[in-house]
Amino acid sequence: MILRRPFSTLQRELAKSIQSKIDAIPFHINRTASGNLAVFVKYRHNNNLAYTYVQKVKGNRKILKQELQVLLGNCRIMDTRNAFVIQGNYKNLIVKYLKSIGF
Repeated sequence: MILRRPFSTLQRELAKSIQSKIDAIPFHINRTASGNLAVFVKYRHNNNLAYTYVQKVKGNRKILKQELQVLLGNCRIMDTRNAFVIQGNYKNLIVKYLKSIGF
């Protein structure tokens, strides 16, 4: 039997703080089966046009769309039933933002 060392109070407080910040976010993005965020880039029209897809969104989609609009600037974000579709390759920027807020 392996005994785990108990968390210190500082680690407990840090875990509570992080969890409360995550709970305050009005949307959630589930990860894929491989553990990655569900942000993909697909190329169309002979690989000349890139579309970024943000999938597996739960919660308040309107707030996420507003935050993406602020993050990406003046670009078109289409809200389909299953995903957000953004014209252009913004995968790295979106993944970095989502990880910074706790996903």
